[in-house]
Amino acid sequence: MYTKEFDDIINEAVVNGSLTYEQRTSLNKKAKELGIDANEFEIVLEGKLFLARQSISENRKNSQEKLILSEKDINLEQPVFGNLKDVAIKLFSNKVFLLIIGGIFSLILLIWCIDSCNSKSHDTLYEDDDILSVIHTNEISESDINRDELEQKGYIAVEPAIEGFTKEVIVNSASEANTARFTLDKEDESFSISMEPGNKIIAVLNSSEIRNQMFQGKWEIKDGQYVASLGIGNGTDGTDIVITIPNTMETAKVKSVANGEEKEYKLNYLKYFKLEVDTSSKAYDDYATERIKEFYKKYVFGHEEATDEVIHNYCTKKLAKKLADDYEEEAVVDNNENNGGGYAVWDFRSGAQDGDSDIQKVNSVEALGEGKYKVSYNDMGNKGSCIISVVVDGDKVLFDEIN
Repeated sequence: MYTKEFDDIINEAVVNGSLTYEQRTSLNKKAKELGIDANEFEIVLEGKLFLARQSISENRKNSQEKLILSEKDINLEQPVFGNLKDVAIKLFSNKVFLLIIGGIFSLILLIWCIDSCNSKSHDTLYEDDDILSVIHTNEISESDINRDELEQKGYIAVEPAIEGFTKEVIVNSASEANTARFTLDKEDESFSISMEPGNKIIAVLNSSEIRNQMFQGKWEIKDGQYVASLGIGNGTDGTDIVITIPNTMETAKVKSVANGEEKEYKLNYLKYFKLEVDTSSKAYDDYATERIKEFYKKYVFGHEEATDEVIHNYCTKKLAKKLADDYEEEAVVDNNENNGGGYAVWDFRSGAQDGDSDIQKVNSVEALGEGKYKVSYNDMGNKGSCIISVVVDGDKVLFDEIN
């Protein structure tokens, strides 16, 4: 459940209208600890981000309006100054005038800095109205992308959901992407859309009558078009709206399931992204470490059975085969021909049959780089260690070798 303390933490994090990858990971972890549904929290978080961005936009607009002289401050019938000298003296003694000049100079300097800056920041901000994304990569910056040359060909890749430890890289075409973000606009209505891996789609509707209405659902490629079924809030059964988008990504149709009414929208601010697992990030190491500790706790030192499903969830086919072969070899040595098959999870520990203690636990997991982790453990008083190599397969980190 939400606490006032957690709500304050969220509000402080989204105040700038964006979240770094580390911030989002930390908030998701805290929400999980509080027992908050992941989908529900995603909706709340995106809603707060949207409101923060809107507040920033309104404040910016108000600040600009203050710099504009109203007509009532100017006497159009009488000459303000008698001669050029008086003009110069009075202009430079006018605080409003100096403020405007200072603002123009600052704007010119800012534009020059942006154009001349070739460095690629870790968190590059892209903003198009209500579409705001933080790109976590050292490989690309906004200046590297010519928006007018975006090629629209192929389809967005249908890939498994990618949770956590990801980076977003902007790409030039749908065929390279697994994610697309854009708006659907019609008169005073606008949907902010994010199509993501795992066929997940999120839409936020804003109009003159509706503010920040969240929809969620699934998208698929059907008859040469993207067809998305969405429900309000956590709904994913398509009971509310169906969005149909040709792969040209220029227009879309939104149909109300309740009354069958269908409207056509213009597709704007299209960006293609490639979501990838960032194997160099601390979050990736944290996730791999968590997987290793969990496996040891449940199946190596615990009493839960390492079934086929468990092994395939944690190990590559190569390692699963080795564990199965080691199990068979042990069964032959023990003359147990009716063992029924299994996996030698003892390969992950010291192999000791007994010791001077009942303690069986992992003392530490150290990231060595290049997907290798040193596991140090206490096996009934017998201290040992092994090195586990991991690989990424879709949205999972799998154990590949034990040394």
